Amino acid sequence: MLLIGVGNSGAEIAVDLAEHGAHPTISIRAGANVVPRELAGIPIQRWAHLITHLPPALTQRVLAPVMLRQAVRRQTQAGVPRPTVGILEKPGVPVIGLELLQQARAGAIAIRPAVERFTERGVRFIDGHEELFDCVLVATGYRPSLAYLSDVLPLDDAGFPRMDGVRSLDLPNLYFVGMYNNIRGTLFNIAHEAPQVAQALAT
Repeated sequence: MLLIGVGNSGAEIAVDLAEHGAHPTISIRAGANVVPRELAGIPIQRWAHLITHLPPALTQRVLAPVMLRQAVRRQTQAGVPRPTVGILEKPGVPVIGLELLQQARAGAIAIRPAVERFTERGVRFIDGHEELFDCVLVATGYRPSLAYLSDVLPLDDAGFPRMDGVRSLDLPNLYFVGMYNNIRGTLFNIAHEAPQVAQALAT
């Protein structure tokens, strides 16, 4: 089985398959940041809350590299490519948990580059290598389902509106909750955004 994409969903599916005797392959196009679930017994999301309140120069050059040094080493040993930008610069959520690296290092999950094209019975990767697959699962992420607003609200290429915090820049009386996806966690973000919207509406 081939999984295209290595977000948290793709990684967890691959690990689950490997733990149940399958031999999945993951195609990774732009690299992935993989972080442990905890550091020093503290959940990684709690560290993210702290980091967001510190000066960027400190977190990007000192704190994040030192804290994640071991995870980076494990990722290199597992053959999982890293993105060209660091964990704090790359949008979205890193892969949380080291199970993917453990399974890849053990050979239970194969790592391949981006897919160039599909063949009659499999795929050809950008390195010229071809493999046969009986099943392909595309786990390349999610898009907001806002097409019904496209006539009145400009959306970017990823389907997101232009926003200033929780407020639309193009329709000032329109607010969004849960649009920011980062390592702090969507539910955490929603819990902080909802009161902001309520306050704005109340005033």
